[in-house]
Amino acid sequence: MTVTYEQLERAASNAAKIYKLQIANTLTDMMRSIKKYGSLTHRQESYALKLLDNYGDAAMAEKATTQAAWRKEWDKDPALREKADVVASYYLTTPYYNNEARAVKQVLNGKEGATLPDKSRLYRMISNKYAENVWQSYKGEYKWKVGDMVAIRKTYKGSLDMGLKIAMHSYRSLSGNIPMYDELSYMVVQINSKPIDQSYTYDEKRGGCRYYKLLPVGVPTAVHVMECNLKKVLKKKVTK
Repeated sequence: MTVTYEQLERAASNAAKIYKLQIANTLTDMMRSIKKYGSLTHRQESYALKLLDNYGDAAMAEKATTQAAWRKEWDKDPALREKADVVASYYLTTPYYNNEARAVKQVLNGKEGATLPDKSRLYRMISNKYAENVWQSYKGEYKWKVGDMVAIRKTYKGSLDMGLKIAMHSYRSLSGNIPMYDELSYMVVQINSKPIDQSYTYDEKRGGCRYYKLLPVGVPTAVHVMECNLKKVLKKKVTK
């Protein structure tokens, strides 16, 4: 069998539609070879036939049937959609599962033509240890409520973005006459103030990686801090 330019073109388009961009690029390179040399080498043609078995029109018709069944399963499972949404937000901040995370968000946002990732890929995205940490943080008991007064732990996890009006280091605090982050009291003004973007093991005592929006006492700014980095504020600190 001689592989034609048109077969490769359709297969490349099919692969791109399901986010198999590396495969699409390989098929496009083969198209360029045919255009330049008139045909593929024996080795190229052997590989092209294998790709056509997976991304040719017949293969894609079979995948479309499987995908339709998978979409029905997805539509009937709100718990699955919720978990996929939460985990996708996390993976959009990492180099991993980016294509799957974007596809999930597009489907959930109702984007025209959006396609779910393959079932196996989606389940790998939401079932690994990092995803489970994120999910436990999302589903875990709230440690604080709006109106609570809290402080930030000196031994915090991840990174703290405190802006320009709160110091993270003593030299900047002293030289710029700026309060240190761990010397302030904060009021909780919003729970789940931003999507979870860190993956730490959920702690029954300290909580997890959900974010709280805080207003520091005496400082006109707002910050977002992970639950596990908060602690009770001493009474003398509140009344000081």
